[in-house]
This record gives sequence, C-alpha cells and structure tokens, in this order.
Amino acid sequence: MVARVTTSRRSDADEAKLFIEEEVIPSLHNVPGFRGAFFLADREKATGISITFWEDEVAAKESLIASAERRTRAAAVTGATFEAVDAYEVIAQTMPVVTEQR
Repeated sequence: MVARVTTSRRSDADEAKLFIEEEVIPSLHNVPGFRGAFFLADREKATGISITFWEDEVAAKESLIASAERRTRAAAVTGATFEAVDAYEVIAQTMPVVTEQR
C-alpha cells in the first residue's frame, strides 16, 4: 500500500471540511485503487494534512492527474495553497480504535 501525504495552508478549516466532504471524498471513491484517507487540520496554524491510501504504487501513480485536479479545485474554492505532496510505502498499519460515543 502507498500513502500520499499532502500538506497545505488554508484560511478556514470549516470551509475546507465542507469542500472535502462534498467534493473530495465522493470523487476519491470513484478512483481505482483508492483505499481510504484522513484529512487533518490545525486551526490555530491554518494548516492541513491529507493522507490518501492507494492499493499499490501503480494505483498511486495512476491517480496523480486526478489528485492534481482536486488540489487545483481546492485552491480555487478554499484558497488553500499546497506546500508538498509526498508518497510513502506503508510498512505497517493498525485500524483506528472506535470508541462508543456518549
């Protein structure tokens, strides 16, 4: 599995969250080899990190054009600027622990 880690600066985490939920996530589900994602924000620093997971290196490479198009759209809609896009081999993993909500 391959993880693509993208770092960005954005002015409003809530605006980014809405864009991610309405546009990014639905589009990712249509990309072959997509295996999941996490989207993180530091509201005080106005920074974000997205981590997308791909079945293998081939799927990660084949998604590059669509990913670049999503970043261009995100910049236009949210004002985000993207600082780095890096790929990593996933060498170990564990599933998130889900706790009961109160």
